[in-house]
Amino acid sequence: MTRLFLLALPVALLACGGDAEPVPAAALPAVPTSTASDAPADPGPVPDSTEAFVLPSLTPATMDYETPIPVQDLRDVVAAPYGKTVTVYGYVQDAPSSVNGKVQIGQTVALAAEPGQGDREAGLVTCRLAERPEENRVEPDAVLVLRGEVSAPSSGKMRLGNGCEIVSVGEAAPDGAISAQDLHGAMFGWVGTGVSVIGRYNGTTTSQLPSGEKVTVGLAPPGDERGPQTVVCVMAEEVPEIASEDRGRVVLTGIVTEEWTLSLRSVDRSVIELADCHFAGR
Repeated sequence: MTRLFLLALPVALLACGGDAEPVPAAALPAVPTSTASDAPADPGPVPDSTEAFVLPSLTPATMDYETPIPVQDLRDVVAAPYGKTVTVYGYVQDAPSSVNGKVQIGQTVALAAEPGQGDREAGLVTCRLAERPEENRVEPDAVLVLRGEVSAPSSGKMRLGNGCEIVSVGEAAPDGAISAQDLHGAMFGWVGTGVSVIGRYNGTTTSQLPSGEKVTVGLAPPGDERGPQTVVCVMAEEVPEIASEDRGRVVLTGIVTEEWTLSLRSVDRSVIELADCHFAGR
């Protein structure tokens, strides 16, 4: 008798709030949106038992720079894809063969945003397949759909954990699938973005490095005396005394870096780093 095992996928939804001085954002290219609606006829939906991972509504493009983001909200939105099982689509990152014009799917595969992109930098999402595909040469414009769990990002790329699988190779992505560009942008779209955050002053740490002194301020959820450190700010100025005198709700501005400390054990253990930080008040 054949048994069918079904895997339920979690849904992540996030929000933000507060108020403070506006903070300019570093100039970033717009994160392109999914092209699924422009694709040919849908070959079939993701199984009904699969809930699609939902991209956060808060992005650098939708953020109000005059409103400080509670530190836990910034952490949650940047780390939203991490540890989630996703269905993601794109094109095989490889240059077309000069012999037959096709691209090769290896056991380690990367998804690019456009067909026929052979540069290594074009691979936005990578994974090592559980099984080597039987049909490993496909047309460059074939839509490759993968499913797997998002693991810690590396070198500017999203990664699916070992054992990800091919859902389909064809003309279109199934309902609920996320484009490789959108999934990549959900985390890396924040890098280099100027933000204003509000949190509880959790203390100052001074480190002596070969490059000089590094002063960091830790922020926990605002008003939460026992909340875990959620954002670490590398200071570009001295820490004012008022930070320790009235630590319940302080506002800092800074720029999101790639120095994330992510934890699958609990989202509360994940920490986001900001650079070039300044105090903006309460």
